Amino acid sequence: MFYSNLILTFISAKMLAPNFYIVEGKSTKCKQNLDQDTIKFLIWNRHNMIYPEILKYNQDRSKLFNQYLPTKFLVHGYRDVGDTNWIQKAKIEYLRRENCNVISIDWSVISFQNYISAIWHLKEVASVSRDFLSNLKNSRIPGHQNLTALHPIGFSLGAHIVGILGKMFKSQLPRITGLDPARPIVEILPSSWKLDKKSAQFVDVIHGAGHYLTMTGMVGNVDFFPNGGVSPQPGCEREPLNLVCSHLRVADLYVESINSPIGFKSRLCNSWRLFETRQCNRNPTNWMGYRVDKHIEGKFFLFTRSYSPFAIPL
Repeated sequence: MFYSNLILTFISAKMLAPNFYIVEGKSTKCKQNLDQDTIKFLIWNRHNMIYPEILKYNQDRSKLFNQYLPTKFLVHGYRDVGDTNWIQKAKIEYLRRENCNVISIDWSVISFQNYISAIWHLKEVASVSRDFLSNLKNSRIPGHQNLTALHPIGFSLGAHIVGILGKMFKSQLPRITGLDPARPIVEILPSSWKLDKKSAQFVDVIHGAGHYLTMTGMVGNVDFFPNGGVSPQPGCEREPLNLVCSHLRVADLYVESINSPIGFKSRLCNSWRLFETRQCNRNPTNWMGYRVDKHIEGKFFLFTRSYSPFAIPL
């Protein structure tokens, strides 16, 4: 029922898109007062991998946060929560891989509203995130977060939140990762409302449910299209809602990439058809996900398995 409602919401949003427009940077529809006190941040580290420290947006003192370590900032998508399954898995994989802070924002008070209302609040969620991350410090260690060590990762609508966040940091963040950025309505909005290559010094994007739910063309500096980047992804063919399965698969692929012994090697190519027919076999390669090479840009394609582990040699 949840996923069928999600599909219907996206379809409805697409139909309502002409009624959602921007005047002087602000939406003219669905304005609501956001109680920022309901937005929470969850913090984990290697010494506290199970139960997060939970802070409100206006609390800047943390017992777990170490401002001298890299920080992974995870942002969930539409109709989801801050400790959702992919975030829990990503947190574990990151902390296995490196000594870092993992922070997740729970903006579910907004993400469970109707889709248009959720879009209306994207900038406000990004603004709250910027203020929190800028001011956060350890209650026992002097100093603030080094923004050059901050890596935001966002899924679906969360991808656009991190995209907006990057622009609020004047595009100075070293890297932002977008996981299957949502498409309905967002595609017609100005750049300031969404993820694109202007969001950070380097933006990598993974596509999985293109054409309907999510963006299809180039969004970042490097865009990865596993199995063509469209639905159904392998293993989702028999799912009643294969669009949602394909959408969620992108998060699974990224999480696996953090510690995969094989990795998701992909090849530069102009189209999935050319890649499938092996006409790009001499082109450069890149790693999708955690190990991405920032010096090789463009559209990259790869195959994956239909089950975990998803990575297969190129």
